Amino acid sequence: PALLAWYLNDELSQRYMPRLEAHQRWVAEEDPNHPTWAVLYQYREVGAYLKTFDVIGTDPYPIGRQPASMAAEWTAETFRQVEGARPLWQVPQLHNWANYAKTEDEKKRGRTPTYDEVRSMAWQCICEGAQGLVFYCWHDLKRNPDVPFAVQWEGLKRIAAEIDQMAPVLLSIEPPAAISIEGNRPKWLRTVTRTRSGKLYLVAVNDGDGEGRVEFRLPATVKSVRLLGGNRPVQTQDARLSIELPRLAVQCYEIDVAVQ
Repeated sequence: PALLAWYLNDELSQRYMPRLEAHQRWVAEEDPNHPTWAVLYQYREVGAYLKTFDVIGTDPYPIGRQPASMAAEWTAETFRQVEGARPLWQVPQLHNWANYAKTEDEKKRGRTPTYDEVRSMAWQCICEGAQGLVFYCWHDLKRNPDVPFAVQWEGLKRIAAEIDQMAPVLLSIEPPAAISIEGNRPKWLRTVTRTRSGKLYLVAVNDGDGEGRVEFRLPATVKSVRLLGGNRPVQTQDARLSIELPRLAVQCYEIDVAVQ
C-alpha cells in the first residue's frame, strides 16, 4: 500500500535501452496501478528514453561545483525533452559532494547546500515544470561532514511544509493567472503563476545568478496583494507589483481580485 512507484533506472546509459524498454513493458503488464520512475543525469537525452518510464526526473547537483541555477536549467530542458507528455519528479541536492570525493582536493571543494540554496533549488524546479520533488538524500544527511543531520533535516522539513501548503495552488487546473513582467525579464528570475478559487498566485524565485527589482503587471481588478508568510498587505500602484528579489530569494504572493 505504501508503494509510490517502481524505480527502473538510475542514470543508466542508452546502451541499456532494450533492457529498460522491456522492464517498462513488464511493469505495465504486472502492475498497471503504479507508475515507473527513472532518474537521469543525461538531461539532454531524456527524449530518447520515453519508452522506459512513466515519470521522469533529472538530478542537478550543483553546490560545490556549479551555480544553483543549474536546478532550473536542467528542469527546463527535461520538461522540453518530454514536451509535457510525462510528469516530472525532480531530484534537488541535499548532499555534500565530499561524500563521494576521490581526492583531497575534491573533498575540500565539496560543501552541503545551505537552507537558502535548497529552498531556491526546490522552487526553481517547480517554476520550470516539476510536479514532484525527491531530495537526494536521506543517508547523506547523516554523513555530510560540515552540517549536522538535525540542522539540515529541520531546514528540509520547513521547505517541505512550505511547498505542501502551496500544493493545492500549484496543482490547480484553473486557467493560469493573468500576470506579466514589465520590461526585460531578468535571466535569474524564475516564476510560476496559478489561479485558484478566485484568487491569483505568483511565485517569484531568484536562481542565484543575479539580483534586483522586478515589476509585475497585474489585472486591473486587483483588490489586494499579500506576501504569504508576511503579516502586512503589499502595496501596489496602477495594478503593478514591484518587488526586490535578493539572490536565492523565494517570494509567494496571493492576489485578490474583484469579481466582475
